[in-house]
Amino acid sequence: MASLARNATAVLAKSPGATAVAGVVAVGVVAVAAPLALAGPALAAVGFTAEGVAAGSIAAAIQAGIGNVAAGSVFAIF
Repeated sequence: MASLARNATAVLAKSPGATAVAGVVAVGVVAVAAPLALAGPALAAVGFTAEGVAAGSIAAAIQAGIGNVAAGSVFAIF
């Protein structure tokens, strides 16, 4: 198993461009196959929590810019 890891590391180090493309493709596949796997962490990262919008977050800044948020709007749902 260790030799497999060494070989993989060597291949990735020799071709950083191909490694970047493979990473982008992998994220794309995950986004199509399991969008919630990316949506949940992305929403949490900008400040949407189960309790509402986190104070001082990007989501709070957006909400402050919007003003009153209409019930049932996209912002209110998240």
